[in-house]
Amino acid sequence: MKELVGYCTKCEQEVFCLNGFLEGEVTNEKEIICYKCLEEKDKKTPRPNDQGE
Repeated sequence: MKELVGYCTKCEQEVFCLNGFLEGEVTNEKEIICYKCLEEKDKKTPRPNDQGE
């Protein structure tokens, strides 16, 4: 089953619930962010164990 849940607050792409699984995440501020935008955010955010190399 595929249901429209809302729109990504970053790129405005439709975010669906597929068989009970959300195609993104809901932030503490109750915003929906799609997986594509989450991946881009992860690429830009340095991890604590990264040495900057």
